[in-house]
Amino acid sequence: PDLYQNENVYNFSLFQQWQMAIGRIELHQLLRYDLYKFELSDHYLFNGIQNGDKSFDNLNGSLGIGFDILKNWNIFLNLGTSFEVPTLNEFSNNPNITGGFNPTLQPEKSFQIELGNKILLDKKFEVNSSIYWIHLSDLISGYELPETPGRTYFRNASEVRRAGFELSGVLQISDFLKTKFQYEYAHFFFKNYFLGNNNLSGNLQPIIPKHKIVLFLDGRVKDYVNGN
Repeated sequence: PDLYQNENVYNFSLFQQWQMAIGRIELHQLLRYDLYKFELSDHYLFNGIQNGDKSFDNLNGSLGIGFDILKNWNIFLNLGTSFEVPTLNEFSNNPNITGGFNPTLQPEKSFQIELGNKILLDKKFEVNSSIYWIHLSDLISGYELPETPGRTYFRNASEVRRAGFELSGVLQISDFLKTKFQYEYAHFFFKNYFLGNNNLSGNLQPIIPKHKIVLFLDGRVKDYVNGN
């Protein structure tokens, strides 16, 4: 094998959260700071020592407001940012075909907006719906090289736009039986994505279904057998 190395990742997080309710209005706010450090010790010396380390830090936050239109009907608006570092597997697959970390791979960053509502009727029927928009930069995507078929490497796409709609409902049929319906519409596409001489801007993100329908049926069985 051409890889014999020890890999470690360390994470330090600090967050602050605040919530308040004023009459029919609910407010919430969150700030979070994350620091990640990746370390690699290379023990395969035949192709040179490929020790390495990488550090990333980021400050993210979210702000939300909810309003009770009626006693059982709530609407909400959420704004937030997020930060996702590559995994050790993504970092360790170096397209330079050497040990060490992939030197060009960067974390994903995003900004999202969500508007939705929740309706609860007689504690037996619940309906939730929301629309969302996400601006994601440096999406981590996999690819292969002809020199190493079957091995996946990772790179950052420039920008991705995600827009979608979610609708779900829960019906409590009886004390021991309930059903849940869920529908999702997703329109995820690349924005300003150039790969060599190829312009992939406007292409849909692969593997993501545009429509998704799920139906759940949950049952609870009560044990009537008593033992001594």
